[in-house]
Amino acid sequence: MAVGPVKNSISKKEMEHWLAQVFVPVEPSEVFIRRLKARLLKYRGDRVFSIWMVIGVVAMVIMFMLTWLGFLLRVFLLLTNLFVGRRRQTQREKLLSATGG
Repeated sequence: MAVGPVKNSISKKEMEHWLAQVFVPVEPSEVFIRRLKARLLKYRGDRVFSIWMVIGVVAMVIMFMLTWLGFLLRVFLLLTNLFVGRRRQTQREKLLSATGG
């Protein structure tokens, strides 16, 4: 691989001259500036809350509540199972002692 200037390349001055001809500075029109300002003001918003923000917060609160409800239900079922299991075990022991087994 040879190191040196590439045959098909243009010089730096030719590139600058070509770019100066192609890229001409343009001043934006008043209509463009007015529309741009209107969009920026709209994005900043005159309303504090959008409908999607409210829907998102409500959905998040519902999911949070359902998660806690599921957790509490599991704890309740665990405690119920422990209580019923002990009760059955004591009843089984009473039956075994009564039958002499």
